[in-house]
Amino acid sequence: MNGWLSLRVLFVSIIFLLSFLNVCYTSVYVFYPVQAVFYPQSPPVVFSGLNDFFVCIDVMRSRRSSLVFSDFESLSGGWGRLGGSWAIASGYKGNGLLGVDDDGGPGSSSVYYWDSSISSYEWLSASVKVRRYSGTTMWMGVSLLQQPTTSSRLYEISVYVTGNTGYLDIWYYNGRSWTRLYRSTTSFPAPTDRWFILYINYSRSAATSTNYISAVVYSVDGSVLASGSVSVSGGRYFIPSRVGVDVDGGQAVFDDFVVSVSDSRYVYVEGAPQGFTLSLYDDLGNKVAEATSSGSTTNLNVLSDAVVGRGWGGVFRIYDASGNLCLAKNFVDSIVGSDTYALVVHRIITTFYDEDTRAEIQILFSTYQLKLPKTVVLSAVSVDDTTPYYAGIILYPEHSLIQPDLELVIEVSNSTSSDSLLISGASPPAGPVETSLIKIDSSTSLKVSIEASKESTNNSSRLYLELVYCVDPQLKSVCVYYPVTLEV
Repeated sequence: MNGWLSLRVLFVSIIFLLSFLNVCYTSVYVFYPVQAVFYPQSPPVVFSGLNDFFVCIDVMRSRRSSLVFSDFESLSGGWGRLGGSWAIASGYKGNGLLGVDDDGGPGSSSVYYWDSSISSYEWLSASVKVRRYSGTTMWMGVSLLQQPTTSSRLYEISVYVTGNTGYLDIWYYNGRSWTRLYRSTTSFPAPTDRWFILYINYSRSAATSTNYISAVVYSVDGSVLASGSVSVSGGRYFIPSRVGVDVDGGQAVFDDFVVSVSDSRYVYVEGAPQGFTLSLYDDLGNKVAEATSSGSTTNLNVLSDAVVGRGWGGVFRIYDASGNLCLAKNFVDSIVGSDTYALVVHRIITTFYDEDTRAEIQILFSTYQLKLPKTVVLSAVSVDDTTPYYAGIILYPEHSLIQPDLELVIEVSNSTSSDSLLISGASPPAGPVETSLIKIDSSTSLKVSIEASKESTNNSSRLYLELVYCVDPQLKSVCVYYPVTLEV
């Protein structure tokens, strides 16, 4: 009986287990190997542009150091004469001043002088171009007068010609007689058709009552023919009040007369980047001077033409380090030795990262002007030959540092369309602002231009931007964003 009961229990248990298996399914898993290969694809839109370039804006005269200058194209007011006859004649370029000695000035010389006082200047330079017109034994050069009278004491710095031979002379006249202070030991040919350049430095020491005079005679090609210097003290010391040209014993023609508180052999240009070439042309189209900048002040040697051309201006041509013309500017005002000019040139540095999908732009302003005209700083180009894209710029002011003095225009454009963002540091936008989307394809790029100004170089703004491009201009497709930072 007990055995039968046990058999029944076993049977019921088997039936229960079979019933449970009706709702529990047995699954068999089979694994097949799958290999996935990823092929990197270049982005369909990338940045392009120059990594480092300059924008030449202007060249302007910042300082005039000359006290007086004349190309002697005509006789003008403000001049006086002590003896001689003075008239306009043919000069080195254009006209010049012909002086004919009549023994009517100080020490029987003849002087044509600038009738303004120079007595307050303790350092001066003077330069003049001169040639003998007639006379076998004569002096022609520059006089420093104590007073504008025929009995005045003076220093004469001159080219002394005897026959066809020339020397550098320095003389002192005491109101009654002449004393030669210096004559060069070297001589040079001095025919009547040869022009000379006489360059003089005058300085004085009030503490020791001493005048210092140095002079150089150049040929018009810049070669030194003679030079010398003297120091004058004691009874021969005086403070000059007038300066002019003089002739003694013959006739001479003068041109390119400059008196300055700086070196009149050079025109100075500040602000030119290293490697830039600066060329100066006269009003007749002749190249007067050229120099390559070392990054500091560039000296243009105008010794041969200290009053450039005929005194009617000239042209500056500025070339970058690659030899490309960066700026050409015509001046109608006289360009004179010892003038200083400022070159306004901004530098833009653009660096691309991450396969040309991220850009950093830095605008470095010239110290002479804090304004950048509209300039293309980068482009977005499509490398996809089949799909057009639509791109624009977004500014995120909450992630940017915008200085109050910044005025900025960011423009996106292609050949037919454009849109802009106007950002004022005085009232910057509260939230993101963006341009409309502009079409780009394989034949049309998107140009990003910047126009900027600010009031001080002491602060910089840093703007966080993004370039967005989409397949659909209504933003109904996937869009891609490229970061752009702008420091200005």
